[in-house]
Amino acid sequence: MISLTEAVKYVKYGKAALLLPLALGASLAGCTAEHDDAPTTVTADEPATAVSEPERQAALQREAELGVRRAYRNDVEYTLELLAGMTTPRERKDGVNTWVYDGQQTFSDVRSPAKPGPWQVPPVIVGYTGDPDRYFGVGKAKMVDGYGRRWVLKSVDHALVQKMVAEYDDDVRRQFPGTPREAQRAAPTTFEYPEDAGQVYDLQPTSWDVTICAGDGASIWNHNNDDLNLMPAPANEVARKIVWLGSGSCSGSMVDTKWLLTAAHCVTDSNGNAVNPSTLKWCTMENLDENIQPGHTPNCYSVDSVAGIQVSPTWTGANDAVSDYAVLKLQTNGLSVGWIALTADSDGTVDNHTDYTKGYQRKNYNCTNNTVVKFVGGPTTHESYNGRQMFGASGDVQSTPSGYMKYNTSTALGISGGPHYYCPNGPCETGGHWMSGVQAYISTNTCSAGGTSCLGGFSSGPKASTIRAWVIAQTP
Repeated sequence: MISLTEAVKYVKYGKAALLLPLALGASLAGCTAEHDDAPTTVTADEPATAVSEPERQAALQREAELGVRRAYRNDVEYTLELLAGMTTPRERKDGVNTWVYDGQQTFSDVRSPAKPGPWQVPPVIVGYTGDPDRYFGVGKAKMVDGYGRRWVLKSVDHALVQKMVAEYDDDVRRQFPGTPREAQRAAPTTFEYPEDAGQVYDLQPTSWDVTICAGDGASIWNHNNDDLNLMPAPANEVARKIVWLGSGSCSGSMVDTKWLLTAAHCVTDSNGNAVNPSTLKWCTMENLDENIQPGHTPNCYSVDSVAGIQVSPTWTGANDAVSDYAVLKLQTNGLSVGWIALTADSDGTVDNHTDYTKGYQRKNYNCTNNTVVKFVGGPTTHESYNGRQMFGASGDVQSTPSGYMKYNTSTALGISGGPHYYCPNGPCETGGHWMSGVQAYISTNTCSAGGTSCLGGFSSGPKASTIRAWVIAQTP
């Protein structure tokens, strides 16, 4: 372990975010640290900002506790180095996965917000039983841990996956009221050939960043005049299962007592590479009221350094409503908020119920110099966790294409990673609630000027029944 003072020696702070390496230090024993991942690229026309100093300080503290230090490749890009005596195995096995070490990941102190862009629907979606190795991304999928090590998936124990899915189903039947009937559990799991293959949609990620704070640009998209509404206090059972990224950009859904599911664009750079896990904190009000006053500080948790960040095997960083998902394990003994079950119902079953969504939106007004964001609870700096409030909306399923969902449900910047869910057995609190998809985008093809009304568009994200086996297998 190294002290924070020693870690800071390797970083020079300044208003221009000039970061200089002072030493290269220890190397990995038994391994050569390669840097063949695509580095973060920041262009002149892409708004970007240096990570705030409080965020950097917190990350340095976390890295010091882990016993790693930064080695800068240039003014903003760095890798993490392990101190002498720490070794990295060439292979590691975590649950169903066997990983091969692939070098140290390159991180950046400059971050760029996810941007609008076109997405073309792929010709085929691979389900778990169609081609299991391809579904999990054997030889392609990557994971980055808290020590900055990048791992590539070598193999998957499919017998163990099947056992885990069966145990998950049993656990869901025990814990959740109103479990859907077995006859309804008919979601496709082999190969799916989208009817809209080749269709191009203009997608706006529903995350936000301080870099897009300035001005009065739109941050909320309304469907059918059904606006997002402030969730009443006290927080109900569903609301407590949703957390938010401490830097303010995204929401997340607890899918286990320690694991959360979010949108991949919330935890990766523009090239699809995972960010430094030590820079992330996820926060929850737990069983407290969501409608809080400014000044109340919630509980926030770091990402588990061993589990790191595991991203969809087909995620590239480009807008993609099928592949935009990731899971992270929180460093906690377990939250008291519960978790939301991923549906395996057929598309027809999901389509027959009201769609609900919830998350921690931002209000895009009263911004000054890209540093101050005003939440409904009151003004606060972007690195503060105070005054956060949850919003939600109800709508309906527009359609259930292969691999992703289309919803006629309002959403907003900040709700990326939050759940879409339905309640097949009456009231959500007593009849059970099931996650049908991950909120990630709004289509802007048919939105009015400014994007505040998208009656002909849709909110969208990965389909829960498609990614279900992958999520279960990654969250033992």
